[in-house]
Amino acid sequence: MNNMQELARQLGGWVLYEIAGGRLVLSVNCGTVASYEIFLELSSTEASSYREHGVQSVDALAKQVTLNPRHFGPRNVTLQGDDIVPAPLSWHQ
Repeated sequence: MNNMQELARQLGGWVLYEIAGGRLVLSVNCGTVASYEIFLELSSTEASSYREHGVQSVDALAKQVTLNPRHFGPRNVTLQGDDIVPAPLSWHQ
């Protein structure tokens, strides 16, 4: 992750990164008993909202993720070098 820069952080909650090409990736800490992270590449709408409204929009998105991580699991990505690769999460019932 050579060109990764932290843009904003809420301690214990989320971190927003900018990676190569100006793409934005949000890392959200989820879980109660067991903790795990979901990494989301922000959509163009979400990125525009961040650029227009600042961290409030990212905080609102992170709250949605923590309240319903299963909904966002399919959007989970992993960072490989300067690229983003899908890494959907699945849950066993």
